[in-house]
Amino acid sequence: RISEEGYVMPPSNDMDDGPAQIRRMGAMALCSYISKRYRVFKMSKATATNPSFSMPSLFPKIVAEHVVTTPELLDALRPLRAVTHTPIVRAAGTILDQPGYDAESHLLFLPDRGLVIPEEHGGMALIDEMLEGFPFVNDHHRANFIGALLTPLLRELVPPPYPLIAIGAPQPGSGKSLLARILRIVHGGVFRSEMTRDGAELRKQITAILDTTSAPVVTFDNLSGVLRSPVMDGLITSAEWSDRILGASEDRRMPNDRLWTITGNNLALGGDLKRRTVWVTIDPRMEHPETRTNFAHLDLPGWVEERRGEILAALLAMVTGWVDAGRPMEAQKRTDDFGVWQMVVSGILREAGVPGSLNHRDSVRDAGLEDEDEWGIFLAAVERRFGLDRWQVKQVMMAVDMGDIEAEELPGDVVEKMRFDGRGASKSLGRWVQNRADRWVDNRAVMDAGKDKNKTKFWRVVTPETDVL
Repeated sequence: RISEEGYVMPPSNDMDDGPAQIRRMGAMALCSYISKRYRVFKMSKATATNPSFSMPSLFPKIVAEHVVTTPELLDALRPLRAVTHTPIVRAAGTILDQPGYDAESHLLFLPDRGLVIPEEHGGMALIDEMLEGFPFVNDHHRANFIGALLTPLLRELVPPPYPLIAIGAPQPGSGKSLLARILRIVHGGVFRSEMTRDGAELRKQITAILDTTSAPVVTFDNLSGVLRSPVMDGLITSAEWSDRILGASEDRRMPNDRLWTITGNNLALGGDLKRRTVWVTIDPRMEHPETRTNFAHLDLPGWVEERRGEILAALLAMVTGWVDAGRPMEAQKRTDDFGVWQMVVSGILREAGVPGSLNHRDSVRDAGLEDEDEWGIFLAAVERRFGLDRWQVKQVMMAVDMGDIEAEELPGDVVEKMRFDGRGASKSLGRWVQNRADRWVDNRAVMDAGKDKNKTKFWRVVTPETDVL
């Protein structure tokens, strides 16, 4: 991309693999490249006295093989750590915004065609305008999404790995794929319409993405059922990915500095992914959410594409504002691989005045579809006792004592606790319901129905015909 005349814009690309693909330079490829770019001749003794005796030739393969097998010995080659397609914040807090190779960070900045980062931008008001109309369950889920928007700009400030971003909704048409698309438009992304559940195939898919693409956001769209994957467990907690390259007899280590995202209706995660995921959940609370027209811009993807430079400038301003303020960070809340990421991003969000908290406990979902039968039985029992009226967890426990609800219609863990600790059983049932709110089974779900003067939460069973307003 860097010619003798300076930076050359990458060609337009309609592929789903992002703004630029990476191709490895083998010996034969290097021979062909040099032979096309330069006039190569084979010299002989006669050439010394008569240059016209030089014979046109191909660049010798044996020389190319020496080059491609030991590139670190060639002083004229510059080390390349990563490619970025948007400005990025260096570890020192300065911004890499000049196209080309950056000697300080060893990054190559290849801005997409037409990308201009203006000095003037709308700040947080522009971000709010972009997200207007998305029915985030609460401010914490909205903060989680803004944190995801910031993350690709922080790859030098906060080295990987990063948590999995799960964008979910209780039903189709809610806008989850649109949110994921915004991430890819702003930063450049790799899109896959499905994720294979075969571990070996998934490893190949991940390896191909890391080995041949450069966009920082990767999306697996419209997952269903329960996602349990030791491969994803390992990927999300690894700053470096190692695997055998397809068609080659070698293992290769690749940096894993991507933001991995998934979308789905009633998303459910199993295994270690539950605690390695940050949730972004939206819920329009209507039967046909695809008919909504309350977005600030009806052609939101087109608007984001048009205002992309300003959106990036607003996000960068959030980061530089945090750096100028002395990089304030919230107290450490986790000691796993994502602890530093959460402290830094939380500090940026707090300094920018974003409502809600990153990865707050009220945005964490523990539910898994493996208990779908239990949830369906429970919903049917509660509807039988309370109809569509609102109720409290303690009233459900009283109904069990009165015989109006059978103990076997409660989840197994709660039934077990009832034998020893009635108060503990009530709390356990409350958490169980909280984690499954808005999850539909057999055309029933539970939704928040407010609180009483003692701030005790009410719930209500709803059906697709229920007027929830």
